[in-house]
Amino acid sequence: MSQWRLYEQIVDQMVDRQWGEPIELHPMLPGGVTGDIQPDPARPVIKATACFVRPGAKVIGEGGDAYSRAGAKQVEQEVWISIQDAQIGGNIFAWRQHDRIYVVERDQWFEINYINPSATGRPDMHLLIVQSDAEKLQAPVPQPTQQLHAPIPPPRTPRLRKVGE
Repeated sequence: MSQWRLYEQIVDQMVDRQWGEPIELHPMLPGGVTGDIQPDPARPVIKATACFVRPGAKVIGEGGDAYSRAGAKQVEQEVWISIQDAQIGGNIFAWRQHDRIYVVERDQWFEINYINPSATGRPDMHLLIVQSDAEKLQAPVPQPTQQLHAPIPPPRTPRLRKVGE
């Protein structure tokens, strides 16, 4: 093993110890036109440690003067995990779009959208948030908006003219 790869492994271990979170990678089979995705029994669930990344507003361009030059801008919530190749079997292409990621400590499910390979052996898996049916049921029901109007003032009584005016 080259000296560079040895240093890379040492740094990866330090990064995962400091910022890593336990995750589970769940392989899925894509559903048909009318079906939901199903677990893939041919591939095992992998438990690993990864760095969960959700940048703040300034990084993803949600606000500020410099970010509103065009007048309107679509805001996307970018979420990804950074994980060692070795933890996912060394083949990032075995993981595909629609496979699921469970972030244990956050109790949240995500779906792989796409994967950015890395020359340093630490690819980024970009994720989409998965909302379960239970979460949909727990979502607050939109309330009708109250329309408040200023009270209508009573009609003015005509002013009586004084004699001699």
